[in-house]
Amino acid sequence: SPSEVARELGLLPQCEAATVVLGSPDVLAYFLAQDRAELEQIVNRDLPAIDGISRLTIDLATETATGRQGRQLFLSLDAPPIRLPAPRISLDDLDVVLLQELIEDGRQSSRKIGRKHNISEGTVRARVNRLHQAGLVRVTAMVEPISLGLVGVIASVSIKIVRRRLESIRKQLLEMPEIVFFAVCVGNADINVALTADSPQGLIEMVARRIQTIEGVV
Repeated sequence: SPSEVARELGLLPQCEAATVVLGSPDVLAYFLAQDRAELEQIVNRDLPAIDGISRLTIDLATETATGRQGRQLFLSLDAPPIRLPAPRISLDDLDVVLLQELIEDGRQSSRKIGRKHNISEGTVRARVNRLHQAGLVRVTAMVEPISLGLVGVIASVSIKIVRRRLESIRKQLLEMPEIVFFAVCVGNADINVALTADSPQGLIEMVARRIQTIEGVV
């Protein structure tokens, strides 16, 4: 079943999210690959090995951006660390442990984290300050928009465009508060966006009246 395939996809270490959807695919998944070799491993070996996958459609993101609601909508616990191709500072296993602790509870004290992992409070504080100063982490208060009823529908929309209009289209899409994730792609789509609406009808109206009417959207 699609749910079983999505569950298997989610077990792959490079998979950031996998969900069953209504639309042209049965399952939609997002992956982070460190380099071309890992991308080849995912596409040509890992995915074909999953029982139940009959066809793959792949769009490779060359640029991504997150909308104003995106950080709230995609907040997750125990997510694998995002591996940056050229981080401003190097990260070791302890840094990743501290990041996971902050994701779980950003208000817990350095003393509590230190006791849990048998390290000194000063080490925790110094490491976290280093991550803050490098711009790799920021602890902030967040709300869960689905539980609060602010979001009723989440959709992934693939868009073909006139490429010379890319800058203008990017600007107009990212100005929409409903756009939570934006990616310029190479593949079947030129742009992929994830967006929210209060209802299915609201989603249809947004696509028809606000996205399809942007100059350059095909």
